[in-house]
Amino acid sequence: MKIFIHLLITLIGFCTLSANAQHKENSKTRYLAAKEIQTLKEDLKTEARISNYVFEKTDKNGRLSEFTLLDMVKIEAFFMKKSEFLTCESLPIDKSIRVTTRPSFDYKAVLPELEKMGYKPINMRSTIQMVVFEHSRPCDDANPPINDEQVDEKGGCTDCGKQQVKQELLDKFKDADYGGAPLLEIDFNQPAQMDTSVSTDQ
Repeated sequence: MKIFIHLLITLIGFCTLSANAQHKENSKTRYLAAKEIQTLKEDLKTEARISNYVFEKTDKNGRLSEFTLLDMVKIEAFFMKKSEFLTCESLPIDKSIRVTTRPSFDYKAVLPELEKMGYKPINMRSTIQMVVFEHSRPCDDANPPINDEQVDEKGGCTDCGKQQVKQELLDKFKDADYGGAPLLEIDFNQPAQMDTSVSTDQ
């Protein structure tokens, strides 16, 4: 009986962890872009159609089914195959996708194909507006080049990601006196010495 209870608890724990992992994955916003957007050499300002869809999934009998990350991947792949596709952002947990395409894209004409796949839009809207696509930087934006010496002739970083501190700042703290006697002095060539005597002064 104890073994059965132990197995049951283990199974419940595994199911809980699996559900939490699935929820976390579905909570992430996904971003995909056409190759022409990924390989831009300079920023591109252009007119584009932005279409927002929210879906529900139905089975062959028209009954609602669970919408998963795999369903969103299928919808993304569907839009990416369209010649007018530029980018898309999707959020599986909300069953929503924002598709950016060329203005000529007919956002309503794709509905029968999507419904045939089992994805029925319950909400959608589309507008044409000016958008700016930024070209991909060779360096991580979090650690941009600090000076011209870090940039090679092609505009790429020679040491991206390295944090640099000016020597003046290092020197400022090197000889700083923070007051009081050192609590512990360490010589790495000899064992550490520490004063372990107890003061009797009250």
